[in-house]
Amino acid sequence: MAVRLRSVRDQVRELLNDVDPSDPVWAGPRLDQAIAGAYLALRALLPAHKLLTASAFTISASAQTFTLPATVTNWIGGDGGAEYRSDLTITLVSTGQQLIKLSNAEMDAMWNGVPATAQPLGIPRYFALSEGRDQGVNGRCYPASKASEACNLYAAIEADDLRNYVGSGGTSTLDDVEVEMSRVGVYALVLRSASDQVKKASAETCDKLGLDKAVWREWRKDSNTMLLAEAGRKHGLESSGRTQRWVN
Repeated sequence: MAVRLRSVRDQVRELLNDVDPSDPVWAGPRLDQAIAGAYLALRALLPAHKLLTASAFTISASAQTFTLPATVTNWIGGDGGAEYRSDLTITLVSTGQQLIKLSNAEMDAMWNGVPATAQPLGIPRYFALSEGRDQGVNGRCYPASKASEACNLYAAIEADDLRNYVGSGGTSTLDDVEVEMSRVGVYALVLRSASDQVKKASAETCDKLGLDKAVWREWRKDSNTMLLAEAGRKHGLESSGRTQRWVN
């Protein structure tokens, strides 16, 4: 599921007792910045969302290199910029064959001593990846593809920065940006965002809101507990049955 950022912001304000619209302690843009930063921090600790893209890219005929898509349509309001985690699979559309992932050292060994003018051609069987300084991901395959091969991509995608908003509302408001977390994950985000604000607030600000400044520690602890529960839920969902198949 996903919730709008404005809903997360409202929950944070409620937790902070900052509910007087005529005299808010924290301006909306400041809370949005805090929520976006906390979102990236928490999502980095969770298993990444996975996305299946049919015919995501093509390995050209006679080529041993390819590039993963630089943009992915993943959420409403996102800029589409894709950053990948290591957990991904590539499948040839023509045969349904899943390529075997190698390290770059193993791929170097495959191509060691093979001149460019005599590279073996066939149906790609192995691949290796490397990331450039702009987070673009380049790949190599072995053997070089004898024909153009469309590839399906099932990839773990890093969380987008909620501030990279390109939706119809312009950049002045993040109200409709989607926060892609479960109910438990969203509450962990609310607790983390609120705890960050109280930790930085002055004693006078906390007194004005009727908050014990030390409460940020309890909220941080509760956020970590919720985050652990969310990670366990996602791991359980994706690993069911794998132990019996592979451990014996």
